[in-house]
Amino acid sequence: MKWGLVLFVIAVFAMYGYFDGYLSRRVVLSEPSLVTTETTAEVCYEKSMNIECLEGFGCTRVEAFCNCMGGSNELVEDYGACVIDGDEYTGISFQELEQGWYWGVPDYKKPGTPSNWVFKNDGTRSEGWFRPDPTESSDYILEASEGSCDDNAQCQWAGEGCGGGHGMCTNNPEKYQDVITTCDINENFPANRGYSCGCVVTLGRCGWKR
Repeated sequence: MKWGLVLFVIAVFAMYGYFDGYLSRRVVLSEPSLVTTETTAEVCYEKSMNIECLEGFGCTRVEAFCNCMGGSNELVEDYGACVIDGDEYTGISFQELEQGWYWGVPDYKKPGTPSNWVFKNDGTRSEGWFRPDPTESSDYILEASEGSCDDNAQCQWAGEGCGGGHGMCTNNPEKYQDVITTCDINENFPANRGYSCGCVVTLGRCGWKR
């Protein structure tokens, strides 16, 4: 009788411990603040780049990128697409992140595009969003510029146009003397963003400086 009572008490405590632990785990798993799922394009790109693929099989990384974004690779109108919740993903792709650019217009930056990417070549067939050149800084930019130099006097803004938003910062302004300029204002042009044509001495080339 005594041993039966002891075994009963042990069983009760064992059951109590099991359910207490179970309920504790339920509380922890359901706590919203502990659930952190990062699925930004940049994070998924980094994760998928860590995958080792067999030579010639780059699709594995693309599929990993799509899966990380919460989607899957599917055939959509005869081409492969990343589909999330039944809809085609329209943000920046793995390939675009890898190559560092995509064609586009100034007023549309794809979802997931890194915040430091800049719009270049406005008004041309090659306009789009680009990963910043590592040789560029907040003190100068090299878009719409060309030519080597030693001082500011060697660089001139050629083909400015009456709108103030076109042309080239160059060491050879004669090259553009017969170029027809336009009068519309290009707000993304360096001169309209606070830069002046001059010589970036540290690089030995013409560019736009603050």
